[in-house]
Amino acid sequence: MSLLDDTAHQAVSTETSRPVHALPGMAAVAFLAAHFHRPFSTSGVLARLPQGTDLETGPGLARALGAVGLKSRLVQRDPARVDPVALPFVVFRKTGGPLIVQAIAEAGKTLEIIDPEDGDYSRDMGL
Repeated sequence: MSLLDDTAHQAVSTETSRPVHALPGMAAVAFLAAHFHRPFSTSGVLARLPQGTDLETGPGLARALGAVGLKSRLVQRDPARVDPVALPFVVFRKTGGPLIVQAIAEAGKTLEIIDPEDGDYSRDMGL
């Protein structure tokens, strides 16, 4: 079973002339838009963002999520301490790219994540 909603996958593959990995962070926006049943198009999101917005940063990703009608809040917190009501939520790699946390398991020691740039599958990541 794919955790990436078919709508997001279709939107990413049909709405951009560049591969998703050439638009860092856009796959995360597509995934979250589909998860929350919001309309998505790459061109629509880009039209609402200032030129040069970096979607691999918290503020840039928050603006892009706002472009599809999602509200977001930036907080620095240990992911294991986030209330499960907030799932799914986004964390950033040390190198920049966003990861989507789907679940917190094993008493906060493991996160079930999706790397939207990597494909439509989930994997566990230890803290």
